[in-house]
Amino acid sequence: MSNNLSLNYNRNKLLNSEYSINFNSNILTLIGENGCGKSAILEKIFEDGIENIEGKNTVVCYTSGKNESFSTAFKQYINNINNIFTKNYEENLLLNSVNRFYFTESWIRVLVFFATSLKNGKTRQYLEGSNTITDRTNLKLNLSFEIPKSYTRIIEEALKIEETEPRHQSLRKSFYHRIITRLAETKIDQNYEETISYKKQKIQLNSFEVGELFGLDVKEIFTFLSVASIDNRFLTFNDSILKFDNGLELSDLSDGEYQFLVIFSIIDLFDAEETLLLLDEIDSHLHFDNIKRLWKELKSFNGHIATTTHIADSILCNDIKNLKPVKYGKVENEIVVDYLLKRLNTLTESKEYEFKVAAQAEYLALVENKNDWIRFRELVKIKVPDFNEEIFKKIHYIECSSGYSTHNQEFADSKKQWIAKFKEVNRNTCKTKVIFFICDRDNLPLESFNQDGVSIASENNIVFKNQKKCDVLAWKRKEIENYYLSYTLLSSHNLIDEVNEMLPQRNHIRENDLMDIEPIRTLEIKDIIKTLFCLDQGIDEEKMIQITKDIPASEISEDIEKMYNYIKNKLQRTP
Repeated sequence: MSNNLSLNYNRNKLLNSEYSINFNSNILTLIGENGCGKSAILEKIFEDGIENIEGKNTVVCYTSGKNESFSTAFKQYINNINNIFTKNYEENLLLNSVNRFYFTESWIRVLVFFATSLKNGKTRQYLEGSNTITDRTNLKLNLSFEIPKSYTRIIEEALKIEETEPRHQSLRKSFYHRIITRLAETKIDQNYEETISYKKQKIQLNSFEVGELFGLDVKEIFTFLSVASIDNRFLTFNDSILKFDNGLELSDLSDGEYQFLVIFSIIDLFDAEETLLLLDEIDSHLHFDNIKRLWKELKSFNGHIATTTHIADSILCNDIKNLKPVKYGKVENEIVVDYLLKRLNTLTESKEYEFKVAAQAEYLALVENKNDWIRFRELVKIKVPDFNEEIFKKIHYIECSSGYSTHNQEFADSKKQWIAKFKEVNRNTCKTKVIFFICDRDNLPLESFNQDGVSIASENNIVFKNQKKCDVLAWKRKEIENYYLSYTLLSSHNLIDEVNEMLPQRNHIRENDLMDIEPIRTLEIKDIIKTLFCLDQGIDEEKMIQITKDIPASEISEDIEKMYNYIKNKLQRTP
């Protein structure tokens, strides 16, 4: 199975613009606080069905809550393609299986019954393991069944047409009608006549007779069940009862067992490469140990799964590449650990989650702030001819100050304290291979730099199962803002005279000059530079990126390229 899947949409109910959803494996997990638009994205996928999903033949949705949007979309879908109350029944698509299914809590008994009856899979194993069921032939499902007059009138009309047109393809010749007939003959009247209607009455299904009554094709069975239960036309599930062979009813089980059973049932019934499974907040009633088991079981699904959560424990059970934050209905496809941690802070007060999440990333960079990392990336793009964007995509940044301003302090002290806690929390489990400390130079003397011009030290061991070291790196300039001391940039924004007045005349900034000298490196320039891309509410990231593009490569000092090459070579040497 190819895990890569990309879905493209022009809008959803919270976002009126184009966006894409990219799967990096078979599972994609949308995260964020309540109201951020996670469910709106799933709704859009479900509403579009298979139309925009290349290679997917079936979309299956389950939500543990009450979501009217899903219900409305599904009802409209079923009615549009399976209008059994129209006279043009020979043209409708009821003769074929549908490709979209929606299940809610009212379906749990039905799903468990058919999964246990048809499949020797996760559902039966779970029930047998909990001593709830020992004999699947004694599993009984009670539900309400009727045959309305509106349906028998269609059958009467079909019979009349067939008298003169024997080959006429009507609803009467569909698998749907065959199941109606079998149920009526077996459960209502052995002398059933297909033109007679029947009022609602209770019937009981046994596991051993499922194949005889419904056949073995799961999609045909659930096509019938989906159409038959819309508006309770033929079947009513709300008052259904599922009895096990030891006398227990499904309601005797816990909420957590409910959740496991419905997920296991859906997996058993629809587990195929061509299936896209949509699960909306299915972890809401589970204990942490069960949450871990849930995500482990989902990973065994052969198709693709798009799911939502706002529970911190579920976030930790996911591979970081599968997590996609959502804001105002928009999916952030390029996730970084720092961005994830800010979302996580709204879900839990525990600081241990920060270190557990960070330990899922193979490559980490502890930076002064997010914007420093972005500026570094943009400067490298200009300076390095063979710039590789994948280097930056592999590394997840975390905001952490250096905690250094005087010679009496240890350089990068705050970052070292962060690492000490990181090591304590993740002593036995950690995917991280390399950690970079990216620091402002501040007042650190140049003599502290190694010959490569960027590496301060590589001696801070973090010992897990393998030996790991932190590389402590720093700009050769006081702060990254000092790399914006470019003649071309400052001139284009009428700042060159203001800056040069702060320098001796012999050190004035000149065109096409790297200006890699100490007066330039240590000039206190942050407040002037930030006027280029700051708004009242903070830095305008897009404007900052555009401003950086005004700096020519000839005016960017070589230590930017050296730091990039150091990082790139370290990643290439790390398996």
